[in-house]
Amino acid sequence: MKRSFLTFVTFALLILVASCAPQPTRRVVILSTNDIHGAIQQFPRLATAIAECRDTVEVILADAGDRWTGNAYVDKAEQRCLPVIEVMNRVGYDVATFGNHEFDYGQELLRERVSQAEFQIICANMESCGSELTVPATTIIERGGIKFGFVGLITNFADGYPDGQKTNFEGLTFPSPFEKAVELQSLKEECDVLVLISHLGDDMDRVLTVDATDYDLIIGGHTHAVLPEGQEYNGTLITQTGKSHCATMCCKTGDGYVRAAYNTALTEPEAVSDVWALYLCSGEEHCDINMAVRHLAPDCRSYSLVKGVAADTAVGSFAGMVYVAQDAQRTDAQQQSRNLLLSDTARIFTQPQLEIYADDVKCTHGATVGQLDDEAIYYMRQRGLSEQQARRLQIEGFAYDVVQHCGCPNMCRHISELTAAKLEKM
Repeated sequence: MKRSFLTFVTFALLILVASCAPQPTRRVVILSTNDIHGAIQQFPRLATAIAECRDTVEVILADAGDRWTGNAYVDKAEQRCLPVIEVMNRVGYDVATFGNHEFDYGQELLRERVSQAEFQIICANMESCGSELTVPATTIIERGGIKFGFVGLITNFADGYPDGQKTNFEGLTFPSPFEKAVELQSLKEECDVLVLISHLGDDMDRVLTVDATDYDLIIGGHTHAVLPEGQEYNGTLITQTGKSHCATMCCKTGDGYVRAAYNTALTEPEAVSDVWALYLCSGEEHCDINMAVRHLAPDCRSYSLVKGVAADTAVGSFAGMVYVAQDAQRTDAQQQSRNLLLSDTARIFTQPQLEIYADDVKCTHGATVGQLDDEAIYYMRQRGLSEQQARRLQIEGFAYDVVQHCGCPNMCRHISELTAAKLEKM
């Protein structure tokens, strides 16, 4: 499945183990992620959650696969896909399995990224028959005196392979995950808690528990299901951290000419894309923003808000397209362009567009280009503000509607400072 990173932040499981002997209860928290798809912008929130847990309890951090494909910075990096491995190393992941998208860029790249991971990658139902790509089937991690056994599984439901290009799986076979899950229940004899890290999907995880009854916990991925408190089947707790949600913010506060293009494809059901953009232009500056959102699957949502402020002889432009494919029923798409002109010589051009081929949709778009509200300025001056202060307050309120969606407090403060500095010049 594509473009997903938890509704956020993780699924957290508190493991309590107490023996019959009179000794303190031992606590370990398992934090899990799945279907990250390169969304490294979410990692500050994850790092905060991990730090808060580690202040009080022992922590194990696990991932259920699909760590890349979906973020241009990660997927097009000079060392492709390495940025997500580096941030996972920094926050301290312990164990992970493969998702189908780990194979998107070939086995040679995948082998290199596995070697660079400072956490254990396991997959029990991937076997080499000529490939150099091999990883262990299981691992055991001890925390707080408790032994956790982990088994990794990947989907093989596309004619015996994971979803993807068959050429990416040459030299590999993928036996039945159900048979492997049953076979490796024997690991329970070596540990206190048995955990399955599964990239099969929550529906298949439920099927698996019928015969594989010794697992205490399944950390799931692939179907992007939202199981915030987990679901128990046949004595096994099944978890998964959510559906696809990609959030992007762009803020132009510097000098000179800027051109930015954002392309988003919602390729799986219930994917969500939010884009907030702000540009502030003065002098002879020029800013172009182009945005395309393609709804290619049903039940997806997108929201785009682009705000522009132009002063002096500056020029701003926005061109946006929301495309809804014939099969993308029940799409909810909104695209808005809101703009302020601070002088008679500044110019802003805006062109939001909709192209819809489905019949069960809720889609809106709109664009406005206006000036500051003279009545509001007059009202504020009656309350003791100068005209300059009143104008500045209006522009700040207009701009910070975008800035507040940054999602990272430290970055929000930095962007707010840059915005304030730019407004001083306008």
